[in-house]
Amino acid sequence: EVRSGDLPQPIFLETGQEFTFTIKRGVGTETCVSVNYDDFVNDVEAGDMLLVDGGMMSFLVKSKTEDSVKCEVIDGGELKSRRHLNVRGKSATLPSITDKDWDDIKFGVENQVDYYAVSFVKDAQVVHELKDYLRSSNADIHVIVKIESADSIPNLHSIITASDGAMVARGDLGAELPIEEVPLLQV
Repeated sequence: EVRSGDLPQPIFLETGQEFTFTIKRGVGTETCVSVNYDDFVNDVEAGDMLLVDGGMMSFLVKSKTEDSVKCEVIDGGELKSRRHLNVRGKSATLPSITDKDWDDIKFGVENQVDYYAVSFVKDAQVVHELKDYLRSSNADIHVIVKIESADSIPNLHSIITASDGAMVARGDLGAELPIEEVPLLQV
């Protein structure tokens, strides 16, 4: 997940205020905070709407540099450390399973966990990849997918068919899609 960095204390952002998100690590001020995703700047364009904390706050992208995204606060509020960040109508180009996830998966195999929940699944390939690894490790671990990105929708049938179960993250989907469409996706 793309998340904002640490802040020394929560900050209150007001509508109309300028605020910057940067890929520089360790930045946390009244006007700028770091994000944990190095390609963040490449994934956004001027005019995009950034949603923070499940859409509780929103920011309009005004401009960007090689390491920062300057925004106007549209819906203000209290920004706290490590809040989820996404771009309305777009998904980050993050891999569904990161290197840290693979370390956690190996730990789970060694400790015989029963289930894995895989976040931000965009297609069935990631499910097949994980299940192949589990088979090769002789692990009897079930794979649950989390449908929480608009990118999942075109591949929904194949994702669910490949997995052992699915969870629908309505809050995350509602931040990317019109909220009235989300219940129809759960059918």
